[in-house]
This record gives sequence, structure tokens and C-alpha cells, in this order.
Amino acid sequence: MGSLTVDRAFRLGPRRFRANQQRHHRESFHNTSLMNTPARQKATLRSHFKSQREQLPGPERERHSAQICSHLATNTWVTQADTVAVYLGIGAEACIDGWFSEAWQNKQALFAPAIEPLAKRMHLHPLTPTTPLQTGPHGIRSPTADIHPPAVKRFHCMLLPLVAYDLSGTRLGMGGGYYDRYIDALAHRPRLIGIAFQVQQSEDALPREPWDIPLDGVITEQGFYRFAGR
Repeated sequence: MGSLTVDRAFRLGPRRFRANQQRHHRESFHNTSLMNTPARQKATLRSHFKSQREQLPGPERERHSAQICSHLATNTWVTQADTVAVYLGIGAEACIDGWFSEAWQNKQALFAPAIEPLAKRMHLHPLTPTTPLQTGPHGIRSPTADIHPPAVKRFHCMLLPLVAYDLSGTRLGMGGGYYDRYIDALAHRPRLIGIAFQVQQSEDALPREPWDIPLDGVITEQGFYRFAGR
């Protein structure tokens, strides 16, 4: 005589079965929610767009960087700024060093970042043709200077590195939040221009959290794009 197979749901009884179903649903929803948090989404997108940028051949990155420098030299937001915060590119980032000499010839004051990792702070130090540079945390080049830079009343323009951007001005950075905190503490908000290669543009909206400060525009090898309402 064959054995009788009893469905587990029947053995549990209707009430316990429904309770187990509800618990499973809550756990599944919780796990899905964790996967869909902005932080997780940003991490996934960051990995994707960094890969996109790194896949550009070296000569192509150099050519695109030179084109970006040409656009910087003719962009009125940049050329009319007395004080400009710049960055010193590392790795596969778009390199804007080639534009610095033209800015100095135009008597523009340039400032480059240095970070304090433990305090999670960023400072901007004067950058001149003779400023010695050092390699700091994460391989970032920065001016060799006292950690307390001279006070600057106002930056007219900031050129920001990024991992990705979308057409509403959302910027995806490396995840440290240094620029967002620094800009939020400024008395006067400067023009914020992202610097990127065209492959770093996201066709879909990037996740934006309350502390994420949007860009006013972006410069790629294809030219300058000003975001709506900026």
C-alpha cells in the first residue's frame, strides 16, 4: 500500500500557513528594497560607467581631453571667472591640465583640492605654475601646502570630475561626498560644470539624494551642455 503524501501547507494549518506566507512576503520585499536603495543603485551605476570610461583607448582619451580643454578656453562661464576651482585628473578621468596655462595667462586664479580622509573634508589650495604637487589618498594629486588654505571670498566657477551625469544635471561622483559637503558650506554657490567624456552620459535619470548638488552644465569632447533652468 502506498504512503500518503500530505501537503506541507495542510500540515501547518490555514492560520500558520498564511502567517508563513506573510512573513516570506515581508522578507522578500525587504531584500528587494535593500537592493533598490539609492546607495546600491549608485554603486552599480558607478561600476558600469567607470568601466565605460576605462574602455576608451588611451589615445582616444587624450584626444577627447584636448577637445575638452579647447571648449574650456571658449566657454564664457569659465573665461569670465576670476577664481576657478579645478581638479587634477587621475586614472581614466578627463584631464584638463592642458587648459591651465591658458587660464594663468588670462590672470585667472586656479585652486585645486586636497582632502583630509579622516575628517572627510576637502580644501581648495592655490594652484600656480610653480606649485609643487603631492600624491595623496586614493592616488589624488594635490598641491603641497598647509592643510589650512587661504580664505577665498568667492569661487566663480568650479570644474568637477565625475563618474556619470544625466541630462537633468545629476552628478554621480566617486561616493565620498567631498564636493557636495564643500559646496553646501559655501556662502555663494559658484557655477558648477561637470567634466566628462560623452560615454559617461546616462540616458536614464540617475538616483539623486537630498544632499546631491546638481550641476549647471557639463563639458565633454562634444562641447558644452547647459542644463534646463540653470
